[in-house]
Amino acid sequence: MKAITRIMLVLFLTLTLSIVLVTPAAAAYPFEDIFKKDLIDIANTTPKIESIYIKSWLDFRPSGHLWAFIRINYTAGLSDYEKIDLQDYVQRQLESKWYIAIVERNYYVAICIWPTPPVPWPGFAIGDLNVAFKTAIVATVDVNPSTLNLNSEGEWITTYIELPKGYNVNDVDVSSLKLNNAVSVDLNTPTYIGDYGSDGVADLIVKFNRTELTSHIYKVLGIKYGNVTLMITGQLVDGTLFEGSDTIKVLFGGDMDLDGYVGPIDLSIFAAAYGKHNQDSLYNPYADLDYDKYVGPLDLSIFAANYGKHI
Repeated sequence: MKAITRIMLVLFLTLTLSIVLVTPAAAAYPFEDIFKKDLIDIANTTPKIESIYIKSWLDFRPSGHLWAFIRINYTAGLSDYEKIDLQDYVQRQLESKWYIAIVERNYYVAICIWPTPPVPWPGFAIGDLNVAFKTAIVATVDVNPSTLNLNSEGEWITTYIELPKGYNVNDVDVSSLKLNNAVSVDLNTPTYIGDYGSDGVADLIVKFNRTELTSHIYKVLGIKYGNVTLMITGQLVDGTLFEGSDTIKVLFGGDMDLDGYVGPIDLSIFAAAYGKHNQDSLYNPYADLDYDKYVGPLDLSIFAANYGKHI
């Protein structure tokens, strides 16, 4: 009877701890999508594992880590020894990820009061892992152009990255940079260090493929015009993560009144800006469809191609 009581107490304490862990809501984390994809990849490439999913989150930031508590679903018929081996394998795979700080087993806190533990009794929950993520510093990001024509034939989007005091943009691992965790930096274009903001703080200047980004905005995000927030993520050479965002305006080439249709009102706006340079008072950046700071024949060609079209 005493043994049963002790077992019930262990289960009660374990369930109570689980409830505490599940309660807090997770704050946004820039690498959450990458983490979820990595869990799927590990599960899909590891025999005898059906899936790995996130049970809950616990956020100790800014003084500590953001934690994810994950569960491994095994195929039927495995022994506990086999499950433990697979759990160790998953742990090693996650420990190798650059954005993860800690991976540990979910240890029971009340094991000491169990007089005759079952075999095997590893002291931790078989199939559960606790994962702590590295903390990301916040960068200042400016995306140019600030208005993106989805039908523009331009080649690149230029991004200016400024790190907070105590960090140096020379230490950025350029190959790690991504926009919205989807578009990688174009490593075939030059990278510069300058003072874009004229504030005495160095900026890293990099380029992203415009076609890839517009495709992501239009086809993946489903945004055809209006505002869109772009999140840039990356890491320094020492593994420090950073994130930053900027909001730009998206439009469909020629849709200058943002009503989803290139029509007579847009033609009137375009005609008023035609022939104007960016120094002229009547210059309209929405009419400058090729972003060369002049509303001329190339812009007219883009406008004419879209005239009468709906998004």
